[in-house]
Amino acid sequence: MGVLVIYCYRHLSFAVPNKALIAIVVGLLTLIIHLWKRNMPLSIIAGTGFYMLMLNFIA
Repeated sequence: MGVLVIYCYRHLSFAVPNKALIAIVVGLLTLIIHLWKRNMPLSIIAGTGFYMLMLNFIA
């Protein structure tokens, strides 16, 4: 899971604040889901889904 987090945030650029904010919010949401349910596949799928939704509707 740690490798996935590093991979996702390695190209995070604050030059585009919308995308950086989306990535941070979705990362926190994924962490909350993972701590709540303790289910890695669920948290990965939910995080990916929330990221795609926020990227398409907000950014």
